[in-house]
Formats: sequence, structure tokens, C-alpha cells
Amino acid sequence: MYAFLNTWRKSLKSVPQLRFYIQEPGCNGYDFHYHQTERPEFVLGRTANQCGERVVRIQLQDPRVSRNHCRIFLHPRGYWMIEDLGSTNGTYIQLPDAELDLWQQVQYATPLPDEIDIRIGATLLAMRPLESHTPARFAVKQAA
Repeated sequence: MYAFLNTWRKSLKSVPQLRFYIQEPGCNGYDFHYHQTERPEFVLGRTANQCGERVVRIQLQDPRVSRNHCRIFLHPRGYWMIEDLGSTNGTYIQLPDAELDLWQQVQYATPLPDEIDIRIGATLLAMRPLESHTPARFAVKQAA
């Protein structure tokens, strides 16, 4: 048990810093930055952080987003994963073919590439490494 914790702490030192560009319906996009000092897990949804809670929450106002919609977490081997938490409207990731606007529903914990676009409800998120300058593919279009 303790060996696992030590390995986990060592891996946190190499956790990539992330930037999320978030576009909610009816508002301008905004950025959320993840830093290595925080726990490597996010819960996205309409629920705010509870007092004493040890999870990073990204609170969204979109009415199509469930209270606890999905989570993005760091796998012990060092890559990010996404998991739907039983949401009503589903969690989708955009397939890498840049010419087509194809989205795949997340049905189980799924590994994520370094750069990916995510849709939950009518909200679009672009997950990028902090140092990346790649724009979100959806920056000029709105979710259906």
C-alpha cells in the first residue's frame, strides 16, 4: 500500500499541466488551468465543491449537464482518462479526423490523447497541454 502511494507521489511530479478552453451555450468561452499541486482528478458537472471535499470540480451552468456528469483523472501509468458518471445526456469525445465532425460517446473509462475536444450536454471543452497553442476546433461553432 505505502509503496503505491510513494510511486503515485513520484508520478505527480511529472503530471502535465493542462488547460481547458470551455464554451458553454450563451456565453463567451473561458479557460481553466490545472496545476501539478492539485489532485490529478476533475469532476465536471453542475455541482460546486463541497466544504472539505478533496476533488477539483469544474462547475458548469449548462442545464443539459448532470450534477456529477463526468470525471477526468490521471491513470497511475501517467495518461489522462475520461469516465461518464451516469449522466443523462452522455459524454462525447471528438474523433481525431479533422475533416469530419464525428463524436464518440464515452461508455467506460477511456484513455485520452494529449489534445482532445470533449462535449457534455451543450458544453464544449478543449483539453490541451498548458504549453500547447493548438486552438479548439469548435472555437467558431456552437454545440447543437
